[in-house]
Amino acid sequence: MNILAPRVVLTYKKSSSARWLSHLDLIRTLERAIRRAQTPVEFSQGFNPRPRLSFGPALPLGATSDAELIVLRLDNPIEPSELMERLNTQLPEGIRVTDAKSVQEGQPALQIIQGCSYIVRLVCRAEDPIAAVKNAIEDFMAQNEVIAERMDKGLFKRVNIRTSVESLELMESVSAFEMPRSQVLASAPKNEPKHKTQEIVTIRMRLSHTGKHIAKPIEVAEALSKPGREFRLISLHRELFY
Repeated sequence: MNILAPRVVLTYKKSSSARWLSHLDLIRTLERAIRRAQTPVEFSQGFNPRPRLSFGPALPLGATSDAELIVLRLDNPIEPSELMERLNTQLPEGIRVTDAKSVQEGQPALQIIQGCSYIVRLVCRAEDPIAAVKNAIEDFMAQNEVIAERMDKGLFKRVNIRTSVESLELMESVSAFEMPRSQVLASAPKNEPKHKTQEIVTIRMRLSHTGKHIAKPIEVAEALSKPGREFRLISLHRELFY
């Protein structure tokens, strides 16, 4: 019998119908589901007790995922299959628990995360999109430093994102498709038509979580762009942690 005690690591999916749910709203949604499912989870002390939960790295707003992580601390043991069933009956459409594993005291849970893998779809504007993507990846990986600017406490901060990018891989050839602007993740130029046939490419990004600065997929996409080759991120999916 596989009993969960005293901690359990849950893996859950976040699909397209829930992709605009912010990380804070997601926490509230999961806390409500845990309460309604009468999960035997420990609660914090004080005037406003809350379930004792730990979350994996936050997912960018608008992204989907097969591999989101949450750790629950239990006050009573429960079978993994029962825990999953209880939670899935209370979770909204677009969020579903796919795995539950017991973690004993002293064993690592979220601490073992070294990085994650994203599947990224990009609009590519170039005379030869396949060659442009291959050249962009080669140019990026050949550099020791790629600078991105971030806003930090009201000030712009320059960070080197190159050390966080372990690999970039072109996954499939270019295809033409029709995409409404309402489905585009990143902002399109204002003068772009509401519907436009565009050429897209799919890239797998492996990003390390062990360094000082963790690269954001949209920063990598922007860094790939050069005169004569433009990339715009249109969808983002986190496939796994490692």
